[in-house]
Amino acid sequence: MDDQPISLFSLPESGLLVVGDYSPSLVLLSILIAILSSFVALHAISYASVFTSRWGRQTAIFVGGLAMGIGVWSMHFLGMLAFDLCTVVSYDSFITLLSIVPSVGASWIALNFISTHQTSKKSLLICGMLVGAGIGAMHYLGMAAMEMAPLLRYDISTFIISIAVAVALAVLSLWIRFYLGSKLVKTHTLVINFLASIVMGGAISGMHYTGMAAARFVLPPGMELEEPGANMSQLLAYGVAGATVVIAFIVFAITLITKYKLLSLEYQSSEEKMRTIMNSAVDSIITINNKGIVVSVNHATTSLLGWYADDLVGFNVNKIVPTPYHHQHDNFIKQYLLTKKPKVIGSGRDVEALHKDGSRIAVRLSIGHAALPGQDYFVAFLSDLRQRVKMEDSLKLKEKKFRTLVTNIPGVAYRRANDESWTMHYVSAAIRTLTGIPAHYFMNAQQSTAFLSLILKEDREKVKAAIDTCRVEQTLEYRIKDSRGNIRWITDSFRVCEDENGQQYVDGFMMDSTRRVEDTTMIKRYKSLVESSEDAIVSLSPCGVVLTCNDAACRLYGFTSGEIVGQPASRVLGEIESQDALIEKVAKGQVIRHFRTTVKPHNGRLTHVSVSVSPVFDASQQIIGISMISRNINHEVEQEAMIRQQAIEDPLTHLFNRAGIQEKVSEVLSVSRRTKQPFYLFFLDLDNFKFYNDSYGHDVGDMLLNAVASILTKHLKRNDIAGRLGGDEFVVCLRDCKTTGKVSETANAIIEDITRISHINGAAVSLSASMGVAGFPKDGESLTELFKAADDAMYLAKGAGKNQVYFPGVASKRSVYMLSPAELTNAIANDELELFFQPIMSIHSGTILKAEALVRWNHPRLGRLSPDHFIPLAEKNGIIGRLGNWVERQALCQLERWTTLFGEDFQLAINKSALELIDPEYGACQLEQQLLCRKLSGKNLVIEITEHSMLEYSEATQNELGKYRALGVQIALDDFGTGYSSLMHLKHYPVDYLKIDRSFVSSLNQSNIDYRLCKGTTHLAKLLNVQVVAEGVETQAQHDLLKPLGCDFIQGYFISKPVSAIEFEHMAYRHNHTRIKPDLTAPLF
Repeated sequence: MDDQPISLFSLPESGLLVVGDYSPSLVLLSILIAILSSFVALHAISYASVFTSRWGRQTAIFVGGLAMGIGVWSMHFLGMLAFDLCTVVSYDSFITLLSIVPSVGASWIALNFISTHQTSKKSLLICGMLVGAGIGAMHYLGMAAMEMAPLLRYDISTFIISIAVAVALAVLSLWIRFYLGSKLVKTHTLVINFLASIVMGGAISGMHYTGMAAARFVLPPGMELEEPGANMSQLLAYGVAGATVVIAFIVFAITLITKYKLLSLEYQSSEEKMRTIMNSAVDSIITINNKGIVVSVNHATTSLLGWYADDLVGFNVNKIVPTPYHHQHDNFIKQYLLTKKPKVIGSGRDVEALHKDGSRIAVRLSIGHAALPGQDYFVAFLSDLRQRVKMEDSLKLKEKKFRTLVTNIPGVAYRRANDESWTMHYVSAAIRTLTGIPAHYFMNAQQSTAFLSLILKEDREKVKAAIDTCRVEQTLEYRIKDSRGNIRWITDSFRVCEDENGQQYVDGFMMDSTRRVEDTTMIKRYKSLVESSEDAIVSLSPCGVVLTCNDAACRLYGFTSGEIVGQPASRVLGEIESQDALIEKVAKGQVIRHFRTTVKPHNGRLTHVSVSVSPVFDASQQIIGISMISRNINHEVEQEAMIRQQAIEDPLTHLFNRAGIQEKVSEVLSVSRRTKQPFYLFFLDLDNFKFYNDSYGHDVGDMLLNAVASILTKHLKRNDIAGRLGGDEFVVCLRDCKTTGKVSETANAIIEDITRISHINGAAVSLSASMGVAGFPKDGESLTELFKAADDAMYLAKGAGKNQVYFPGVASKRSVYMLSPAELTNAIANDELELFFQPIMSIHSGTILKAEALVRWNHPRLGRLSPDHFIPLAEKNGIIGRLGNWVERQALCQLERWTTLFGEDFQLAINKSALELIDPEYGACQLEQQLLCRKLSGKNLVIEITEHSMLEYSEATQNELGKYRALGVQIALDDFGTGYSSLMHLKHYPVDYLKIDRSFVSSLNQSNIDYRLCKGTTHLAKLLNVQVVAEGVETQAQHDLLKPLGCDFIQGYFISKPVSAIEFEHMAYRHNHTRIKPDLTAPLF
């Protein structure tokens, strides 16, 4: 026979194949032996985990490997005995015994590997291959031990299949036992082992019989089969099977005995450990039976409740239960045993246990049920809650403090998810103050309000971007709109955090910073105002040290900021006394406003400043500094000086004006009262100044006034005072005149010098003045009394014929009676007044169809007085309206008669002053009523006004004249040509007649300027369709010169002086050759 291994898989070219058969009973027995051996081996492996020592586990694994190896060998041996080859077959003893080694070794290695490594597909595959290889090696090594006549050969394909069957079924068996068994934890180990042993037995027997199918028994040529002897195979097979079963059961028994011995030891050890653990436990552990009797207690029970084991064991557990709960406690156990509903069992609750000293101890009670065969036990665990209660109380107190703190702090604490909608996990109640929305609306899913929706859209993206990039704590400012629609600024300090699951959340704190933002904005605005202010603004410490200053302060004081800051207040307070006292007053809360001082800048001239110093308070009204505002008032001081000078100085003559006179004379009066020294007042009025002013213009008039001022100044001494009240009125205050004679001499000297003025700017003048004198204390002891006495004296001087002095107590040219307003009022009421009429004749026809009404006063003591004596009195005392109304009524009454006598074209002119025109009581409305009453037409009446009236109340005069024109009344401009603006009046005022002033007519001849002026005026009037009346015509020559110039009417002594109404009617009759002779006996009024 060829010794090469390759020859085992090739059949000889000649020979006879021998075929054997199997004993079914032995085949079945072999399979059962394989399954039994596998079960014992796998079951032994199951107990390996019971052993705590490495030696014990290895012994169990070895026993299991030995059982499986012997089982594999026994199955093979039985399988070979079940095979009958019809020839004598013997076995080599050494090889047969050696064949046990691969099966035992492979089984031990595989079981040890899979027991010490994690069960996985890889480990199962490796172990299955080892077991399969061991089975195959054992089988084919056992086949090699056969000694017989035929040659043993193998079919290569079946050979390979046998190995594959062994490996596959071994892997499957191990997978069922170790992998599937670990998954099916609820399936009993015996079941898993039984299933796995069947598959493993199949692997062993399957490999054997597949391998036998691969064997080819070839009888070489020339050899014959030997007849076998008595068949002992079956007996031997049963013997081997029995031995194998016995070995298996011995192994199984040893395994069980070892297991239970170990379990007993472990139980004892566990019991000891449990007792030790129970006694070392901090919590009290009490075991009771189903009757409520205490079985055991641990040491902690004594520590907790004061009871020893002898005090409780054998007694009802109610001994530690407070009396009110005894019955309730017994019922709990009974109800549980009956219903198995764990109301108390299996759960924990806080109760009170009774201490041995009778006190109650707060404990946490948990009860477990241990159902043992024939007996139910209940284990009670009592945890000492006294410390926990203290901790809970402390925590509650801390929580209360924390909540109080969170509630009281001026802000909102929150925790929210780091999501798109800012889902709030927690937000403090202060959110309502901030947003007007309760906190639960942000956290309640049914009423949720996303805080993000409150942020203004303009700020929302900025906030999102900041949170997305936030890695550490960050603070943002943004705006929200609260529930009332108000915009609030929020300062939000937050940090993005992560929990243990990696979920991000945001912890933050929000504060309402609206006030701060507004204050900051206001501060910036104020700072900008301070920096841009032209006023010097300096802040000082309470002790008076400069802290800050603006640029205006540097400019004002001439120092740089560094040269001012840190310096004492004296550097910026200027030249004032008691600077320290001032700072001390302000530091105590006093405000000092707008006091004036002077400062001398570092690089400039002395500067006047207005300084306001006030304290600066903090929120608690504590003074923290001083504010000083200084303003350069050089211009104001200069303006005030100029205004002060203008207020008391006449700008034309540079004498004192009315206010200045009153101020200075008041000072003199005060001194004189103390010193008892007399002084005198001169009131001086130029008699004919108006004529020259109107005739030559205001420039000449101004020169005249300055000339008079110069005369007054010439006659004054150093302490005397001179002033101009207005117009052509002057005042002189003499202080150094000791005697009345000296006073009279000075007064007359002034009058004489005024009369000597003959020419002004080339114009011939003849000026005079009237003067009244009053002395202190004889004529008055107050300023008002002295002024009135001097003023009245001056009017008396005018009434006496002008160009003289009235000096009560001093000899004067004429003693004049002083008129009073009461006398004039009575005169109007008592018909002491009378109208005189001066004819106005047509220069071409010679007829008299016009007249001017002139009033006279038939004074009881002074006789007949002209208007010059009482018209100023009427104007000065507000009687001019009543006087004018009397003239108007009398004139209309006369006009009613004369329109009947002289025809409907007759006109009567009356004079009205400016005061009459603007008096609403005596205006055009009253005239209209009188015209209607007398059925007269307004065209028969002419109103004469002077240029002065137009100038004084131009707008009011123009409006009133318009009303007169609306009634048909015609307007005459009196004294035309004496003012510089007369031509303008023709443009703006409704004038029907121009009355050329007598100053142009008195010296009229063809070679002088007056003639040319009259001619030009007449020509201009014709162009404007205005008629011309020449006043003051006294000679035929003047009449003859005026007629060719185009003058329409003349008035003057050439025709007649003013006459009474009766005389006027005769004159008019004579001139007009009227056919109706006036009835001179008829009453005029």
